[in-house]
Amino acid sequence: MSTSSSVTLRLPASPDAPRKARELLRRACPTTPVHLLHDAELLTSEIVTNVVKHVGGMITMVVECDVHKLAVAVADDSPDEPVLRRSATKDLGGRGIQLVDHLAAMWGCKPRGDGKGKIVWFRVAL
Repeated sequence: MSTSSSVTLRLPASPDAPRKARELLRRACPTTPVHLLHDAELLTSEIVTNVVKHVGGMITMVVECDVHKLAVAVADDSPDEPVLRRSATKDLGGRGIQLVDHLAAMWGCKPRGDGKGKIVWFRVAL
């Protein structure tokens, strides 16, 4: 039988939010293989950074992990779904959701239960 871990973090969408989100992820999933944890940290950072840059307000992040899965869900106050776009080589940004799409085993976006925002989630394959 495996032990499952679920941890929730609520924090303001401030410049240090991506760092705090990565720290929570590392603490919540100490036995995850390093290469997958690095991918999950990158994807978490990209999603949280999008909230900081484009939404503001409060962020709620839930991390679930065990020997079979690592899943992250990031809720914010905007109903606008992230846009998967292809950035030109000269573009300075706009690659966050491309990275999520490329590195996550699965990802998506759904309305928050209260109807006032959204949840962007992903899973990495263990």
